[in-house]
Order: sequence, then structure tokens, then C-alpha cells
Amino acid sequence: KNGIHAFGFFPIIVQDRIFGSIGLDITALGHKFTPDMVNIAQTISTQVAIGLQNIRLLSDTQRRAEQLQRITAFSQSVQATLDMSNIFNIMMAESAEMLQPDQMSIAIYDPAQGQLRVVAQLAEGYTNVNLNNTENLPIKGYIASVWESWQLLHIQDAKSAPEKIEPKTNARSLMVAPLISRGRILGLVSVGSARAYAYTDTDIAVFQQMVNQLAVAIENAEAFRQSQRVAKNEALVNDISTQLQRQMDIHSMLDVTVNELGKVLGARRARIRLGTSAPSVDDSE
Repeated sequence: KNGIHAFGFFPIIVQDRIFGSIGLDITALGHKFTPDMVNIAQTISTQVAIGLQNIRLLSDTQRRAEQLQRITAFSQSVQATLDMSNIFNIMMAESAEMLQPDQMSIAIYDPAQGQLRVVAQLAEGYTNVNLNNTENLPIKGYIASVWESWQLLHIQDAKSAPEKIEPKTNARSLMVAPLISRGRILGLVSVGSARAYAYTDTDIAVFQQMVNQLAVAIENAEAFRQSQRVAKNEALVNDISTQLQRQMDIHSMLDVTVNELGKVLGARRARIRLGTSAPSVDDSE
């Protein structure tokens, strides 16, 4: 057919997986494949497979080395700032470079609401970091699984998963990891790709290391913010105490107390009530 009198098909196999094939067509009338020709073709296909494997290993090694360098740089960058917005922006930017996700989100647990609140997102090529965002991430399905197990979840292909993926996602490949620091879970980080089987074992290890570094950075930023709050409160108390000590009469002292506490607490109104007489011995209990 089509002038072909003989043809051969020789698969290119790398680690028990077919990566391609070599096809040979003989158009000369009367010619056919001999055992020597088959052996030569098989040998060449094997050499091609070995060459492809070597190139792949070299590429993986180079990529792994680049990722390790970037992880080191990421760790230094994220630990050099105590500003939460900067921390999340660095995480989003570095993840985009190293993992090339089509979507990504960082959700921090809000104890007051008992919910995971989304503070950073990547979608359609745009990154948004908003610490005041009120959007919640439902703790159900695979999110609940990660939240309860404190273990990284890797879904190779959401469309062929044995169970329905909830919450719904457009991603085919997913990685979701908990933010854990000092024995408590701070939130979750998820990355997704529109391609199935997008993430290798190396990508999973890189993602886990980045999440670990992010958790430490968040913990440090929270500790710094708490220490600032304590220092500010102590300074306010000292300032009010100093003003009170300067007052020479009870009315001035009460005015200072009401005014300063109102400012500190943001109260629109403040009042102090005093007893009209000292308590008796029986009332002092």
C-alpha cells in the first residue's frame, strides 16, 4: 500500500514506559527486513532510549539544582521581612517561578471565625494579596482531609480520582499542604495545574520545603507583631501613669483617666463612678 512493501516498528522504551517509536518503511520492490536489519534497528532504538534517559536525568538534575538554589534564596528573602504582605507576595512569586501553577491560594486560620480565610491567590496569571479579605475556604472534602491529617495531599489527576473532588476545582493536578509551626496548624497552601501529572516527586519536595519556610516566617511575623503590641500597651500604661502622678486633685486625675482610656480603647464615651462613702468593715468582704 502506498508503495510500501515492508515496514518495521521499534518502540523507544525508557524505564518501562514507551516514549516514542522508530518506524522504517521499505519501498524497494523485493526488499524485506532481514534479521540483521531488525537487530540493528532494535540496537539503535535502545541507544536512542538511553540517550533520551540521560538527557532527561541531566535536565532533572539541572532543574533540581536550580530549585535548591531558589529555595535557599526564598528562605533568606522570606526570613528577612516581618511584614505579612511581603511574606505572602514572596511566596506567590517564587512558587510561580518554581512550580508554574495555574492557580494557587494561601489560607490562614482565623480563630475568631473558626474559618480558613484566603489571604493570597493566583488565578489567570494575576496575584492578589489581601490580608483583610473576608473570603473563606470551606473546610470540606480534600481540604478537610489535609486539615485533619496535617499531611500534604497530592492529587495527580482530579478527573480520574476515585472519588469526587470537593471543593470543585479546574485544576487537574493538585498539591495541598498544611502550614505547621510549633505544634499548631496555621493554615493551608494549595497549588494546581491544568495539566494532569504535572508535579514530580522533586516538585512535591520543593513545595513542602517552601511551605515549611513560609510557616516559620508567619510565626516570626506574628511573634514580632505581638511583641510590638505588648510594647505599645506598656508604653501607653506608663504614659498614663506618669500623667496621673502629676495631678494634684481628684478631678484632674479622673479627667486624665477618662480621656486617656477613651483614646486608647477608641471609646466614644467614658465614665467613672465613685462610691459616696467608704465601705464598712462588714461590707469589705
